[in-house]
Amino acid sequence: MKPTEASASFNESKRQDMTGADVRFTTKGKVLYAFFIGRPPNNRVTIKPLRTNNPQRTGKIEHVELLGHGKVDFTRDNEGLKIHLPAQKPCEHAYALKLSGIDLT
Repeated sequence: MKPTEASASFNESKRQDMTGADVRFTTKGKVLYAFFIGRPPNNRVTIKPLRTNNPQRTGKIEHVELLGHGKVDFTRDNEGLKIHLPAQKPCEHAYALKLSGIDLT
């Protein structure tokens, strides 16, 4: 699955369907939030920028929480952070992951 191309502004007339590969990030304090739109196949999402061999993202991720649900199982390797989502969706529109215990420097 390939992410859609990001643009500088929203434009409904040029809207592309978002997928589970479309991940956006923000931080608050020492917490990294990852947002994605669209249900990924097999309830699994891989966040490639958080792979172990990415020189910009070092350190260990200790906890991954799906907001609206709770803790979720995850692994991390050279392909990315791999998260297994619950069968029941927490909402119909977007998913938010709270990643903690990660070195954001």
